Amino acid sequence: MDVTKESFKPAKTQKSKTILNDYIKGLQTKHFLLYNVIPAIGTVIAIALLWWYPISSVEIGLLIGMWALSMIGMSLGLHRYFAHRAFKTSETMRVILAILGCMGAQGPVVSWVAVHRRHHEYSDLPGDPPLALCIKTMN
Repeated sequence: MDVTKESFKPAKTQKSKTILNDYIKGLQTKHFLLYNVIPAIGTVIAIALLWWYPISSVEIGLLIGMWALSMIGMSLGLHRYFAHRAFKTSETMRVILAILGCMGAQGPVVSWVAVHRRHHEYSDLPGDPPLALCIKTMN
């Protein structure tokens, strides 16, 4: 079955749930550089320095702990709580989940939620943000 933009008709017509403007695109670019490019460069430098400064059990523990906290923040916080509203929680826990979710360098909570909700609305169809990213990457 060939799914094209012309053959796809949304179930209901509604206002777009995503925000598109140049200011936000600029913020996303800065975010990418700050949270993806700079850490990648730091990783290469850290690997080069391993000979002189070996890793201790403290660093291994911090790595595992921070990885686990960021995974909880992304899966439980960004995905289940903010995007799907799967449960209710206190204001304090909401702030903690938002902070832990941001540790995964996925962008601001509001942007992540908007893109994820759009993904569910147009899953595997034209307009699906992850699909658009894959097509753009392949071309």
